[in-house]
Formats: sequence, C-alpha cells, structure tokens
Amino acid sequence: MAAADLGAAEWERSKITNQDLNLLKKVGLAKPKAVAFPVKSYPTSNGVSGSDEKEDASEATASAQSPPPAVSPKNKRKRNDAEDSGTSNPKEAVPSRQKAAYDPYLETLISSKDLTEELKELRGQLQSVKKQSLMLMEQSRESSEKEKIALQQAQAAIAEKDSAVAEAAAATSRENSMLQLLIDASLDMAGAFLDAATEDERVEARSSVLLRLAREHGSTFWGTPERTRQIVDFKIALQVREYLDFYVGQIVPKCLEKMSKRKRNFGKYDDIVTPVAEDMMDELLRMDAEFFVKGSYAEHSTRAVNNERLTIDNILGNP
Repeated sequence: MAAADLGAAEWERSKITNQDLNLLKKVGLAKPKAVAFPVKSYPTSNGVSGSDEKEDASEATASAQSPPPAVSPKNKRKRNDAEDSGTSNPKEAVPSRQKAAYDPYLETLISSKDLTEELKELRGQLQSVKKQSLMLMEQSRESSEKEKIALQQAQAAIAEKDSAVAEAAAATSRENSMLQLLIDASLDMAGAFLDAATEDERVEARSSVLLRLAREHGSTFWGTPERTRQIVDFKIALQVREYLDFYVGQIVPKCLEKMSKRKRNFGKYDDIVTPVAEDMMDELLRMDAEFFVKGSYAEHSTRAVNNERLTIDNILGNP
C-alpha cells in the first residue's frame, strides 16, 4: 500500500496540464507517448482490497524470484573486455539479471520523468524561439528607426534644396533688377550723350558762325584771353535777337487775334511795336558787326538799347 501511495503521489506531480499540451501542439513538438496508468484496486468478496489478476500474477512472480547476485567490479570489467573482443569465458561470465516482473507504478514514474524532461526541452526550445522572435522584432524596430531617420534627412535635404532654390530665385530677381537699373542708367547716359552731342553740334554751329563772321570782318581777336567773355556777350545778344523775333512773329499776332474777338482795336499796337522791334534788331546786327570788327560792343550802343527800356508791358499797356 505504501508503494501504491508513492506511485500515486509521483503521478500527481508529473501530470501535464492541458495548457502545456496545447502549447506543445502549437509548437509542433508534442509526441504521443504511451503512459501506463496504475491498476485500480477494488474490494474483493472477502472484504480485502485486491487488484486485477495481472497484479496478482506479477506479485507472485516477483515473490518467487530472488534478487540477482551482485557483480564485482573485476568480473564486470572482464565481461566488458570479453564482449569487446567477441569471446567470453563461461567461467568468468556474470550471471545475467533475470527479467523483472512488470511494475505499472515504475513504468508510470519512468514515463513521467521522460515527459518532464521532454517538457523541459520543449520549454527551452520555446524560450529560444521567443528570444529569436524578440531579436527579429528588435532588428525590425531598429530598421524602422533607421528608415525614419533617413526619411527625416531626406525631408531636410528637400527643404534645404527648396530654400536654396528660393534664394537663387531671389538672387536672380535682384540681378534682374540691377540689370534693369543698369539698362536704364545706360539709356540715361545715352540720352545725356545725345543731348551733349546735340549741344555740341549747336555750339559748333555757333562757333562756325562766329568764325565765319570773324573771317568776313578780318578780326584777329580769337587768340586773346578775352575770347570766352566775348563769346558769352555774343550769345546774350543773339538771345535778345531771338526773343525779338519770337515776340514780333508769335506773341503780337496772337494778342491781336484774341483782342479782335473782344471787339477791341489793337491795330495801333502793331504799328507801334513792329518799327521799334525792327529798329532794335537792326541795332543788334550793327552791334554784332562792330563786335566782330573791334572785339567788343560799343558802350554807347549798349546804353542806347538799355535806355529804350522797351518791354512787353510798355507795348501792351495803355498808351
């Protein structure tokens, strides 16, 4: 009975739960293994608990047989040497162990131990698979982080490229503005050059007139230091003559036209202005001729012109 209790306790400790079996099936490492369960005891007719006929036979056989004799280390070594050489000495041969009777509890213990070892091995394999899965997940996470960093770097590079393009566009716009300013300045310079050229032509024409008049009057004053002042005086006289031409040719006719619309008689003003203007122009021409002959205007002639004090107010004013 003590042996039966011991076997039952070992069996309870070595039980494999359904969760472990399902885990083994999922992993694919579960192997069907025959397990010998203990034979149930049942009461007999005489009131004594017994077992199956097989248990009675095994117990009878086990009690009839004696335990095998012990084998000395010397005989064991000789037997091993004989087995290795292929020959055996019947005198030195160790009596073989008789076949033990079938013990279901012992078989159950052995099977439970094997299952426990196999379960440990399967759990170790499962742990290794878990570790490999964790390593793969970690590698995947690291690769994802690297891809994320690479994407951020690519986005930063694109942003830098866009900013560089914007800066290049702004620089191009500034260059275009500067180029336009240069073009405008060039046009202004060209216009100024044309104006200067026109002015030079006008000055050259006047100088040619001066030289022609000087040659006609045999004047030799052009080499003296007073040349600049004399040319300025001549220019002033020329402007006065041009003013008189403009006044007689345009101002007086327009004034007469406007006054005639008001039914006022201004014909007498024309009779007054025209002879005076003609006399002034003749005086200026005479002064110019004297200028080219003597190199200066006559003072009395200049005073005579100034003493006239003929202005537009005098001409258009009330007589």
